[in-house]
Amino acid sequence: MLSENEKNQSLYYDKVAKVYDEHHSHPISIMYRKEFAYKYLFDSINMNQYYCLDAMCGGGEWSEYMLGRGAKVVGLDVSDECCKIYKQRFSDCEVHNRSIIDSGFPDNTFDLVATDSLHHVQPNVENAIDEIYRILKPGGYFIFWEPYEGSIFDIFRKIWYRKDVYFEKNEKSIDLKNLKEKNKNRFSFELEKYGGNIAYLTIVTSMILRIPPSLKKYYYRPVFFIEKLFSSIQTKRTSVYVLGRWKKN
Repeated sequence: MLSENEKNQSLYYDKVAKVYDEHHSHPISIMYRKEFAYKYLFDSINMNQYYCLDAMCGGGEWSEYMLGRGAKVVGLDVSDECCKIYKQRFSDCEVHNRSIIDSGFPDNTFDLVATDSLHHVQPNVENAIDEIYRILKPGGYFIFWEPYEGSIFDIFRKIWYRKDVYFEKNEKSIDLKNLKEKNKNRFSFELEKYGGNIAYLTIVTSMILRIPPSLKKYYYRPVFFIEKLFSSIQTKRTSVYVLGRWKKN
């Protein structure tokens, strides 16, 4: 049964599913994901024949990459409209219209669970990770890409979240330090990489900035260059997001 916050998220993403997909599944947005995130999160893993969950899947931005690496992928999302888009795009994949807090999957089902939407399930992130832990096989990977508390950008994000209609009231950056402390006996923390600046903001979050997706082709090269240039000197405080790879003990 969905919580009140999850019901609101479901209704909201049912309304914006199409425009959300136009921005987040745009080829240049996927290009950013591959160049700045996926190669760090996945390249050390042989995913051939892995059974993977694209959690809070939207239109399946993770799924395309995982399928290309030889994995079998299942989608899960609280939004029925997002699930419909996912199924149209990945007709051979299962997609489940359920919550990541109560997924309905048996214990030890998946080799890998990937998400970039933990900030959508506040204040129940810990419950979501409990569920991810339960459905992961021993030795399985939990992959995430999230805004996090403690960055300079999070100060602006908190203000923006309160004012912008594109955010539900419960959305909040994750407290990674607290989550690691509570999960230190359940997971091994294999990767923690901070990043994101102008390309992330203008390419991946183009919907929030109201940038038409059709314009991305005109500016992505210079902003990719700038992001690569500054990423080498960015710190945890000056980054927008954190990439994480945890392994279930």
